[in-house]
Amino acid sequence: MNERNDAAPLPTDGIPADTAAAGNEADSSSNHHQSSSRKERKALFSGDVLASLNEQQRKAVHHILEMENGQFYLNGPAGTGKSFTACAAIAELMKRRHRKGRILILCPTHVAKLQFTHRLNPAWIEGEDPPVVLMTVAAFLGQGPQADRVTGQDYFPKGAFRNIDGFGIIFADEVSMIGEYELGEIEKASRDIPVIYLGDSNQLQPVMRRDASHVFDKMPHMTLTEQMRNSGPVLQLCQELRHRLVWPQKTVREVNQFGDVSQIIVYDTRHEMIEAFLEHLKKSPDPWKITYLAYTNTAVEQVKRLAHHALYGDEVYCVGEYLRLGRHIPWKRRHLGHRGNIIQILEILGVAEQTLARDFTCPVYHLRVRNLDMNVEGEIRCVSPEDQTRFLDLLDTLYQECGRLFAERRMDEYDETRAEVDSLKLLANLKSPYSQTIHSAQGRSIPHVYVDTYNIAEQGRDKRRLMYVACSRTQHDLHVIRITERLRWEMKERRSARRTARRNHDLKAERELW
Repeated sequence: MNERNDAAPLPTDGIPADTAAAGNEADSSSNHHQSSSRKERKALFSGDVLASLNEQQRKAVHHILEMENGQFYLNGPAGTGKSFTACAAIAELMKRRHRKGRILILCPTHVAKLQFTHRLNPAWIEGEDPPVVLMTVAAFLGQGPQADRVTGQDYFPKGAFRNIDGFGIIFADEVSMIGEYELGEIEKASRDIPVIYLGDSNQLQPVMRRDASHVFDKMPHMTLTEQMRNSGPVLQLCQELRHRLVWPQKTVREVNQFGDVSQIIVYDTRHEMIEAFLEHLKKSPDPWKITYLAYTNTAVEQVKRLAHHALYGDEVYCVGEYLRLGRHIPWKRRHLGHRGNIIQILEILGVAEQTLARDFTCPVYHLRVRNLDMNVEGEIRCVSPEDQTRFLDLLDTLYQECGRLFAERRMDEYDETRAEVDSLKLLANLKSPYSQTIHSAQGRSIPHVYVDTYNIAEQGRDKRRLMYVACSRTQHDLHVIRITERLRWEMKERRSARRTARRNHDLKAERELW
């Protein structure tokens, strides 16, 4: 097995000049960003919380502190400090000797919770009965994944509002990712305590759930406008994208008075940008901070394979490799992480050919890993990325068979099939951290972002919103493909070829047109 040496010096030979500058400048900018995060946390712990806020943020905090019940919507573009403002309000509430109750923070995903765990005093959120409670919306409403009693297939129950005994205020973050039903259930708490919603009306709406943006129309609200995350050309582009579709046409670079670098690097072709992306990955000590964003899953899968080969060659798994969790991983009495967490392989403990179920035989890998987001270590078992699709297809087949056998009362066969299902579900679902759909990247702040504007222009729906969400993930440098009339003509021909392949059921030809 290969082992990746991340400690070696990183030459910039072979990278386009702009990209090399992006990597080098971003290192110093990253240090500044970490320094800024430390200053934020220090400010929250000190008595000078409000002094660290701008005027808009201070007004929002004062409004929150004066609320007895009801609802309040804090709106603003990505990077304007909505979550930081909420943390400042929480810090002020923690100073009060006679608080109404504990503080509840609700997030749509476990990854979205990280920006609070990184900013709040650990003493406030840790222990058996902490004064500040961090939960996902699904956990609060009882929507966590449950196994069907018959088939064993995971499903998400609808969930419902539960009592808020002991809580004095609720903060709901990234509300554009929360569905209408869930917001309606959270709203019920506002009869007794304040409910604060944090969000951006320009984000993508929840996938497969009803748009809930109208919920905030008649609600007391405030909009933050001063940018805290990115600056310079990236900020200017994001502000334009809030109102109209823009395709960047030229490379722009700017350094502010704090030494922060903000740049947009524009490539003439998709091939050129992907090559720069792969070189950037190979030369970075922290490649998981570099992400390729696309609209379609097909584009994400293609770039994932290219990234893996560039970093790890033909090896299936390598010591030092970074991966992203596709779902929660239980391990003994503690869990190893939630969906979206980044893990690193510390040791490959073994690999053995196993018959997982029926005639499905494949290598099963035993890995020791560390969760970078939660700082915990443990062991997992998983199949190779190439076997992952077959593995999931097999699970679907067994789910259906369990239902059929149970309905036919063939209980001996049912028990055997259900045992296979339960065994398969112990295997980890791992994904690449280097490429991701734009929808799944919402809520993240990413140092180096490569946006497949070709993919958005050719196949995207609501292109302006897709561009806004993708570009506003950027902390330091944004990489895009120049969209020209020549490319638009090429896209038109590709769409026609893709439709022909689909009509002919030629899956191979369709995939080649990603």
